[in-house]
Amino acid sequence: MASGGYLGGAALYAGAMNLRGGKPIEGRVIGIAMAAATLIQYPIQNYTNSPYIRLASITICMLCLLKTLLPLPCAAVHGALPGATGKKASGRLAAAVIMAAFLSFYYGVGDGILIKLHTEGRISVVTWPRLLYVGSILLAGWIADMKNERYLTGITVIMAALITLYPLFLHDGGSPLAFHIIFWSFSGFYVIFLSVIFMRLSVKSSFPELWAGMGRSVKQFVNCISVIPTAILLETSGTHWIIYCNTAVVLAMVIFSFRIQANGQ
Repeated sequence: MASGGYLGGAALYAGAMNLRGGKPIEGRVIGIAMAAATLIQYPIQNYTNSPYIRLASITICMLCLLKTLLPLPCAAVHGALPGATGKKASGRLAAAVIMAAFLSFYYGVGDGILIKLHTEGRISVVTWPRLLYVGSILLAGWIADMKNERYLTGITVIMAALITLYPLFLHDGGSPLAFHIIFWSFSGFYVIFLSVIFMRLSVKSSFPELWAGMGRSVKQFVNCISVIPTAILLETSGTHWIIYCNTAVVLAMVIFSFRIQANGQ
């Protein structure tokens, strides 16, 4: 987990520094990269039972990643891009962290359900619905590059609002497949938000090494808080409390987004 977190953050930082200042393509780059990773993982996870092949695949990918990343770009050589210094920059970074926390809690609730269904054998997290993540993340990446991610936050929140009632698919013996499809369809927008927003803000900050991967850091921290309690409460309290929780989080994101827009951040 530690090495994976470091490499993930390093990849986002390297991408942010190498793509800084030009035409906005971060969304498409991250989307294509994550889609390709999923397409590589899928046959290995579903059609390969040998642990040695899986270990070899992980080793090769890690070595290729290190070869690509190292040495990492030096942020001090370039300096921060203009336009996001002082109080306004701090406000944008704080707003991004808050939105990432809201989205991560919302995602974490769904992830808790997914893990519970997987452990019960009702679904498998590596089967074909996961391929919907490929289309979702490619679409989200394309949207992220429109008007410098102006539409990304709004559409991600709309996606969350549209699927708020997904626990109904699990109520009274409903099909978990519908939930599985919905979860992966939303996940692409969530991952692109966590990656692209912070990549672009990081190059306008004085500490891009920290901020490029901040979305991932927030994700891991908030998911730890939300995933395990969700599985427990789903067992004891059913699905209705998840609907109330999802609705509250979506309303909070909508209100917060409108306030951010009103303040011009």
